[in-house]
Amino acid sequence: MGFFAVIFLANGALVYLAMASWNGVETGSAYKDGAHFPKEIAAAEAQAERGWHVAADLARSGDGATIDVSLRDRDGRPLPGLTVTARLERPSHDRADTSLVLSETEAGRYVGRFAALESGKWHLRLDAGRGEERLYRSLNRLSLE
Repeated sequence: MGFFAVIFLANGALVYLAMASWNGVETGSAYKDGAHFPKEIAAAEAQAERGWHVAADLARSGDGATIDVSLRDRDGRPLPGLTVTARLERPSHDRADTSLVLSETEAGRYVGRFAALESGKWHLRLDAGRGEERLYRSLNRLSLE
């Protein structure tokens, strides 16, 4: 009888931890996201036509990390005057997600620093645009030591 009680308690604890860590919900409203899907396809096609080259480097800096992003057009010329946002998201939960607007340090080069950042796997979402218009978006997986 005691054996089954231990198994029952262990299973209960595992179920609780699984449910409390991340609920698996990616969006608040699948209907609204679906309604905007044709707009997202058009934005992705326009992004591909621009032929921009983007390079991003995330490096450990103290307790945090520094991100350095270079944006160039199809001919290799720097792309100045953009608003660039970097968002780091954990693949398993959203409690540690953080974002920041990068500063342009020279034409086409954007830099920022995440103050406190844990090691491990991250998704890096980069958005670049002018005003309200998003001109570029990427999502990359990376690992931070």
